[in-house]
Amino acid sequence: MHLATAYAVTKIDMHWTLFTLICYVIGGTLTHALFLAIHEISHNLAFRSHKQNLALGMFANLPIVAPYSVAFQRYHMDHHKEQGRDGTDTDIPTASEARFFKGRCMKALWVTMQIMFYAFRPMIVKQFPPTKAMACNWIVQFSFDYVVFINFGMTPFYYWAISALFAGSIHPVAGHFISEHYVFHETQETYSYYGPLNYLAFNVGYHNEHHDFTKIPGSRLPQLTKMAPEFYANLSITESWPMTIWNYVMFDHMSGFSRVKREAEKES
Repeated sequence: MHLATAYAVTKIDMHWTLFTLICYVIGGTLTHALFLAIHEISHNLAFRSHKQNLALGMFANLPIVAPYSVAFQRYHMDHHKEQGRDGTDTDIPTASEARFFKGRCMKALWVTMQIMFYAFRPMIVKQFPPTKAMACNWIVQFSFDYVVFINFGMTPFYYWAISALFAGSIHPVAGHFISEHYVFHETQETYSYYGPLNYLAFNVGYHNEHHDFTKIPGSRLPQLTKMAPEFYANLSITESWPMTIWNYVMFDHMSGFSRVKREAEKES
């Protein structure tokens, strides 16, 4: 559907206002779904074979323009293994990032550009040596980009790029980036959301459950919650992803420092 929409956009002579609206409503929703499809695939939950999951991740990556599915898996596994570990969990804003984007205006700017920080922060915090799978991801992605460019020009790339920017910033479903681990209640590090936007997000809102059982697919996490109410019913939850974005910007006590952060492991 995302590929078809990009093709259709190239056939329409439209004003930028309509183009931006399509990018936000359709493109942002579909791109965000692809982000979370790649997240689900990174846990090897689509196929039993690791290679098949890698291939599907690369396929889901195609309308996002830049190759990242293979690298994301490596960084995301570290997020689960050592959540909050400084220098390892690249999901956490760096100290300089958190200091710079303080105050409502700067936090609003950070939220708007949030996907850019998610993309480039890992390369600054922790570099992995290249692998054959990463090289394959780059070759497949840029070959696809080249074929699209020579056949349809730059318009699909404008559509996909702006859609990705919305998908990781001020889109309603993008609130999960903040709601999952930003500490709104001092006694809790991870938060779940059980609202209807989960239907667009592979149930990533069931986030405590996801961190407890990383090999249970999102489709079955609601069943887990019902089976184990003694573990989840008494936890603080996120009521609204869009409101979480608003609260993060407007609450003066919230910032990039509002994460549980553990000291980096010392080299022996």
